Amino acid sequence: MPPRQPPGIEYASVLTRVDLFAGLDRVTLAKLAAYLEIVSVEAGATMVQQGDPGDAFYLVVKGAFGVYVAASEGDESRVNSLGPGAPFGEMALLTGRPRSASVRAETTAEVLRLAALAYGLLTLAALCASVPVWRAMGLL
Repeated sequence: MPPRQPPGIEYASVLTRVDLFAGLDRVTLAKLAAYLEIVSVEAGATMVQQGDPGDAFYLVVKGAFGVYVAASEGDESRVNSLGPGAPFGEMALLTGRPRSASVRAETTAEVLRLAALAYGLLTLAALCASVPVWRAMGLL
């Protein structure tokens, strides 16, 4: 069951501004948006840690985040800054590979979170819905 969303937030319209989801139709966006949850983040909190499994995708609603990559010696370099509308965590979610960077909140912030399980279920549902079409076309 999708998480409850606060009234008045149009998550589907927010998703259309993310390149990753820009080509999806309204119905698919609405299904995806139903699984987004809002997460409040304290300044200094680590949202994702380099090397960890990709358990979720995030979209910054408000606040600022820094993106950091650790070198083999343990030193960390800041490689990017993220603000409202910026996604992060998508590569690990899509590829199944470990997180390529750490992301930390620089201010109190809010993000939208899509759990990997929800993303997987939505992807599976879309594939299953395509099977009758593939059969009709003689592709299966």
